[in-house]
Amino acid sequence: MDDQDLDGLINLYEYGLNGNPTNGFVDADRPAFGPGAGGLEYVHARRNDDAKLVYRLSLSPSLDYPAWENLGYAAVGTNETGGVYDYVTNLIDTTDRAKFIKLEIERTP
Repeated sequence: MDDQDLDGLINLYEYGLNGNPTNGFVDADRPAFGPGAGGLEYVHARRNDDAKLVYRLSLSPSLDYPAWENLGYAAVGTNETGGVYDYVTNLIDTTDRAKFIKLEIERTP
């Protein structure tokens, strides 16, 4: 995986999250989270001008033996900014004792 500017975020994620993969001083829009109505709100940027990008959350109850699954959340809204990046709000159920979240971005052929 390429990380041209050596800032710890691979180029595809910088492209997908409003960063600059050639300049380590230009931060991507990292996901934000906080309390929401009925769970945890997890908000991430999403490029709206590249239909080949696929964004999804994966959740796991443990990092010791991760069993990542693409369920346990719902996309509840999108802030359409009128620019290249919109912001998707996901609601994550908080009934489990622990839950780990990762945002996955891939580019389809």
